[in-house]
Amino acid sequence: MLLLWRHRRIADSVWYGMLQFIGYCLVILIKYSVIRPRPTGRLVAVGGYSFPSGHTFSTIILTFTLLATLVPKCKKKSQKILVILCGILWITIIMYSRVYLHAHYLTDVIGAFLLACGWWLLANSQRKTFFNWLQKPIKI
Repeated sequence: MLLLWRHRRIADSVWYGMLQFIGYCLVILIKYSVIRPRPTGRLVAVGGYSFPSGHTFSTIILTFTLLATLVPKCKKKSQKILVILCGILWITIIMYSRVYLHAHYLTDVIGAFLLACGWWLLANSQRKTFFNWLQKPIKI
């Protein structure tokens, strides 16, 4: 957000920050609705509930944000592919680490992946409508 703000892309900065914040609120709402205990034998001390994985969700939204801002700036197709592959690798490493550390079940990270992809697609499908709504004058 700060980099986008610094590059005078204020609307993008606010949009992606809002996307991450509201999305994580959605994760918390689901966590406290499902109330799934974490796996036993954790390798790291972690509290709270297991489903869905907040780390996975946040990583995916952050990675998608980075890809959405970086890929259009790539000049060569090979650069675009490299950036996308790095994003996929990063998401995979985070998902694997959450399961490896016994902080989450496999279904927790898969659920977070699907939730993040769905949230990204839903929110971005409404982006233009949201910005048009913000620009309308208030009528009383």
